[in-house]
Amino acid sequence: MKSIKQRTGFAIAVLIGTLELCSPSRAAPPADKPKGEPVAMEQVPKAVKKTLMAQAPGGSVSAVERVQVDGQWLYEAHVESQGAKHEVWIAQDGKVVPSKEKDDDDD
Repeated sequence: MKSIKQRTGFAIAVLIGTLELCSPSRAAPPADKPKGEPVAMEQVPKAVKKTLMAQAPGGSVSAVERVQVDGQWLYEAHVESQGAKHEVWIAQDGKVVPSKEKDDDDD
């Protein structure tokens, strides 16, 4: 039979593990879209620009805004490619950041 100390220690470990799993490790696009500041393509970091061009093959980027989320800068771009318009969120390092809305629509 386990002692109270062992059970308490186990409960604390489970709680800490749960909190670690639930806390975001990267910035994600906010659900309640904050106001971003418009950014000219000349001011967009190279890594972000490269990803944008990959996200819009043969298409165009109509607007880019810079938004700070959880201390990180994200770039929100409005892209039109193959007749479809969509929004892309890109981290400063050029990685696409999946949005909560997009994940919810896939269900």
